Amino acid sequence: FEWAIGPIPIGDGVGKNVVSRWSSDLGSGNTFYTDSNGREFQERRLNYRPTWDLVVTEEIAGNYYPVTTAIYIKDNTTQLSILTDRSQGGASLAPGELELLVHRRGLADDARGVGE
Repeated sequence: FEWAIGPIPIGDGVGKNVVSRWSSDLGSGNTFYTDSNGREFQERRLNYRPTWDLVVTEEIAGNYYPVTTAIYIKDNTTQLSILTDRSQGGASLAPGELELLVHRRGLADDARGVGE
């Protein structure tokens, strides 16, 4: 799967996030897995953190995680895996779905340290 992006329209004055989304009929529930530095996989659950009570204020951004080499979902019999050739953000925002953030086009600095 190869992709090329651009130009991303910004005439409406709103920044854009471009994602690739894969949909399946897997009964994955709210659980998905991302790699940790290309070595081991971490279980992720939608709107959940294992060490504290999460207050959900960002439904989408709060469920994205770094994906260094792979992300997957599974049910009792089948697994859907996506291997990446570069680090990206990834999530499973609905059962049976995976998505990877392919490109962002921001229009202003978010004041979080990048200074662009």
